[in-house]
Amino acid sequence: MTSFPEKSRFDPPAVFAEREKIPQEKNDFATATLRQLEKDFALQGLQITLPEAVPPYGELLDMIADFLDREQIAGSKVLIRLLYQLDMDEAKMRALLAETPAENTLHALADQMVRRCLAKVITRAKFS
Repeated sequence: MTSFPEKSRFDPPAVFAEREKIPQEKNDFATATLRQLEKDFALQGLQITLPEAVPPYGELLDMIADFLDREQIAGSKVLIRLLYQLDMDEAKMRALLAETPAENTLHALADQMVRRCLAKVITRAKFS
């Protein structure tokens, strides 16, 4: 993981969509993001299993949102611990969720989780 397409920056939809255009040996940020999500969830006792093959971004958000709903994580203390594990600012997340229509809350939360894990993966690749 030594290269990152400049036009994509930290934008997960672009990374997930453009990954086919980048040689595998140079960029596997999408796959690493999936594994980072699984790891961070597991460290909080949450067993989320994401596919080995990278799904389209919208499907990934659906999977995470469904998991959050099924496990009744939103609005619980588990969510606070998960946000801490992901190194996400709780106050910013509360503000985002307050602005988000109720029917989109879980998808907004899932999107922010993926964005944070991608940022962790990219930062690790830049400094390793």
